[in-house]
Amino acid sequence: MKYYQIKQGGEVHYAPKFIWLEKKPFSYNISKEVFDTLEDTYVAYYDYEHNIELPDILEQPSFMVSEVVRHVLQMYMPSDKDICFKGIQLYPTIKEKKISAYYWLPSIPEYICLSGDSELLPDGTVKKLVLDSRNIPDMDVFKVANILENRIMVSMAVVESIVRRSPYGVDFEEVRIK
Repeated sequence: MKYYQIKQGGEVHYAPKFIWLEKKPFSYNISKEVFDTLEDTYVAYYDYEHNIELPDILEQPSFMVSEVVRHVLQMYMPSDKDICFKGIQLYPTIKEKKISAYYWLPSIPEYICLSGDSELLPDGTVKKLVLDSRNIPDMDVFKVANILENRIMVSMAVVESIVRRSPYGVDFEEVRIK
């Protein structure tokens, strides 16, 4: 089976930068333990500028998806391993502007499936991602464990389902499997 990394699209040049009312434990790579302590919903703001884009995937401050992508991810998760989501309502700091969005922070099951052919940089980020075919779970959606980055893998079926919905700012990169 082929897998693809789902990520924020390269055509997104001005993604919003979140401003929290109070400091939240949202980091780039949230552990399951921290995720479980979060409230179900949050409110955040962003500095409105005319060129701000609200894509269907955000990678900062953490991996977040729109309702469209959330719906697809839920369709492809086995019923006994549902992805959990926490909601974030995002508003502009300028009241006259009505450009708001609702994002979902997913808790995706992690699996140790890096191949020895993967290359990691000294800071722990991935230079070259290669998955070990013997350790890949039989799932359509999963996260690669034991790396600093959010590397969310999806099957071709998930890619096709998302693409059919014409999302904005979503890219897929095929991952090498050995």
